[in-house]
Amino acid sequence: MSRKMDMGGCLGRLIQRATKMLKKEIFKNRYVKILICSVLMILLMLGVVPLIEVVLLKYGAPLFDIINHNIYLDIFFILLAFILIIYFVNNLVINYYNSVVHSTLSITVFFLFLYLKSEVKSIEFIRFSVNNRIAYFDIVTLYGSFSIILLVRNFLSEKIWRTESELSEGFISDKPWMQDDRDLLNRLPLAETIADQINEYNSSDSFSIGIIGKWGEGKTSFFNQIKTFLSIDRYILIDFTPWNYGHSKSIIDSYFGIFSASLSPFSSGIDDLIKKYIRLLSQNSNPGYSLLGSLVNSELSSFDHYYSKLNRTIKHINKRIIVFIDDLDRMHEIEILEIFKIIRQSSNFNNLMFIVGYDRNYISEIISGTIKSNPDAYIDKIFQLEYQLPPISKVIIEDLLKSYLNKYLPNNEEGIRLAIDSTRNEIGKVVAESVSFTNSEIESHSYLTSLITNLRDVKKIANSIILHRVNSDNVDLGEILLINIIKTKHFKLYQGIADQKILMIKKETDKVRFIVNQSKFDKIVSKDIPEYNILKQICEDIFNENKAYLKSIVFPNNFEYYFDFSARSTLAINDFNTLRLKKFKYLQKGIRKTIKNKRVGDVYLILDTIKEYTNRQDFENILRAKVLIMMLNYRDFAEDIIQSIDLSRNPDLLDRFYNGRGGIMKDTLTRIFLKKCESTYFNNFLHAVHQHFNYESNFKIALSQEEYINICIERFQRHLGYYKGINLSTFQYYYKCISKIDIDNKVIIDSRANELMRQRILSKPIEYLKIIIVDPFLPPDDISFALEGFTSQIFGGWSGFESFLYQQEQSNFIVQVIKEFYNLFKQTDYRGVRVGPDMQKKIKQIRHRE
Repeated sequence: MSRKMDMGGCLGRLIQRATKMLKKEIFKNRYVKILICSVLMILLMLGVVPLIEVVLLKYGAPLFDIINHNIYLDIFFILLAFILIIYFVNNLVINYYNSVVHSTLSITVFFLFLYLKSEVKSIEFIRFSVNNRIAYFDIVTLYGSFSIILLVRNFLSEKIWRTESELSEGFISDKPWMQDDRDLLNRLPLAETIADQINEYNSSDSFSIGIIGKWGEGKTSFFNQIKTFLSIDRYILIDFTPWNYGHSKSIIDSYFGIFSASLSPFSSGIDDLIKKYIRLLSQNSNPGYSLLGSLVNSELSSFDHYYSKLNRTIKHINKRIIVFIDDLDRMHEIEILEIFKIIRQSSNFNNLMFIVGYDRNYISEIISGTIKSNPDAYIDKIFQLEYQLPPISKVIIEDLLKSYLNKYLPNNEEGIRLAIDSTRNEIGKVVAESVSFTNSEIESHSYLTSLITNLRDVKKIANSIILHRVNSDNVDLGEILLINIIKTKHFKLYQGIADQKILMIKKETDKVRFIVNQSKFDKIVSKDIPEYNILKQICEDIFNENKAYLKSIVFPNNFEYYFDFSARSTLAINDFNTLRLKKFKYLQKGIRKTIKNKRVGDVYLILDTIKEYTNRQDFENILRAKVLIMMLNYRDFAEDIIQSIDLSRNPDLLDRFYNGRGGIMKDTLTRIFLKKCESTYFNNFLHAVHQHFNYESNFKIALSQEEYINICIERFQRHLGYYKGINLSTFQYYYKCISKIDIDNKVIIDSRANELMRQRILSKPIEYLKIIIVDPFLPPDDISFALEGFTSQIFGGWSGFESFLYQQEQSNFIVQVIKEFYNLFKQTDYRGVRVGPDMQKKIKQIRHRE
């Protein structure tokens, strides 16, 4: 009998737990919710199909009879279908999310309509006059299928985004330490010590432990570290964050609700006991009506009875219950006292332990208004044991800030190191070339660790800098760091700087700079705050009138680069993200408008932040945007583009955006790269793409050897078309036309490029001869020279060049010098020639001869 009851109880608890998990999953995942609601709605509607049939035949048939379907009605429904298609395509492009109700209704109506058309023969839908196989109301299937496609698209996009976000996070989240994370603060040994003491505690008496630490010092992370050393089989772990529940009554109800939900899988009757205990607790807190309650309901007459019964039930569970209470120092006085009340009133429960995180000084100060006699003694009565978290060392704070910034700003490692060193070492070393840098009388301070004292501040400052995606071409990282320290610790002062309220212009003969207006500074920053002197000194150092460093914020033309770009840009991040999902012509228009307003820096700072793509169009638009910036010769994005299209780094790229069809991707990339411009950045980019995908990679996705050569020849021809002479750029275009590299590692130029170059040389021989003598790679000294390395290829051998040379006017000084040098060069078997002072003088003369 007892065994059957135990099995029944286990089955009941299993069903109860499964129901709770199902509820949690339904309310957590919108797609599961839509699926279940749609299935239930379809089953319900199928059950009332006979009723729908009767209603349609009774009321719908007469209406259908009076409708005279004709070509005009056909046109109306065709236009309606066209509008639906446009609406759907637009929603698809912008990744529009239908609500759960809208999605459920559209799916239900779609399947119901299909069922009525296929199974219910008594209902005849009015059909188009031009094609009687299609009914007017088939538009319902169009709308329903669009909704389903959009739903599937959103689901797949979220799945891709979640996968990508695991690999690359845009910002540093404030999530606490989780198992397998690095122990940045070296607290795992202390967590293990506390867990060992808990494991060795064999008494059934209640126990309360306080974990003392200031706000932002990692108490939640420390809780998680303790949990890793606690066996889940021995304990029931309960997390309670009272800060989430507002006023005091909801805190008590919420705590016991979580307490009940955590214990109910282990005891079938505990829910009712806890409910009755809460009611008794409520009456005990309101003595004015406790007598009336006991008269009306005798069940509530004995607080001790239900307390003892609940205590026995908890004891029979035979597991220690550990309640972790966090964020106590974010709450008001009454709420804190309610938590202490919960701990006191639960202190005699068997096998119950509380671990509470708080800032002792804050708690003592805030409850002193109610506990006036001795608030510290009151806290001592609540907690039998307190652990003080070890302070975060200055070295750890600096190392964490440096590691975060290096991770998210990988191209600025040296600048980040210098910035952190400058804020730590001395006041005058905020900027790399500050005039006051060598002033030995300047007092040393540690801005960094005087104002940044916890992990939360470190992450906030790092995120502020990451938001800017600072580029060292425009700003100084040291000043950016100092300004964001101010932003984190005293936002009102930061706002005063951003709005220039505490600044004034100082003009000299050739200098215009910002300096601090002390009287306005004192209006914003009170002298009573402990950080006053440090903040004042930071501002004076940032806006030091003696700075000579041209990137500094003291120069008004640099000022805006040091503040939030999204708020001051003509192309805000939100607008950019909208445009990138549309056709490229819209994104290009926005970029060109921003460039026209002299804010090109905003564009490439935004492009630097993009590591994830929503769909194929988004991916290609970002490539085109980077290519556009290079074509306009603003910035080299070659490495970024190569990284984004390199399949060895992005193995799922081809499948994700091109369904595995490499040909489509190749054609698309070729069209993007086949641009006509004379940008140095773009020329170098094409060369880098060619080298990467044809010399280093087995998968020639971007350009084949033949396609690349054709592009280079075309670009060489265009250069020769608009520039009629010969200069170093002419040779740069020529050098790109590499046909192959032979087994002896000799570079072979394409024969078409050789012919083009030869024809240009024959038309401009003297210009060519002026630049033909070059400094050889070997030997590396300033008195050795050679003829340009591809001369023999251009002329089909050295004999061809010699023939060309002797065809020129022999009385010309330049021809005479080249002829003399060639004879020396020929004697060294066409290697470097060490020449005397006289020949050096002649070479210098022909290089500078007009």
